[in-house]
Amino acid sequence: MVYGTNLMQSLPDPAHTAKAIQELDFIAAIDVLPAEITGWSDVVLPESTYLERYATETGLKGVPA
Repeated sequence: MVYGTNLMQSLPDPAHTAKAIQELDFIAAIDVLPAEITGWSDVVLPESTYLERYATETGLKGVPA
């Protein structure tokens, strides 16, 4: 499972990374926008953007931060 990153750009050796990805039986990607890794993925799941999230973090007194 790849979450919010493009392995082809994040890892130092793209050729080795591509070979390793091709040898996987299954790969799932979670991302906001299509990236190179989503083309290699068997399943692509959508990630919500900051505009789609609810503020669930609270401060020390229970007040939303």
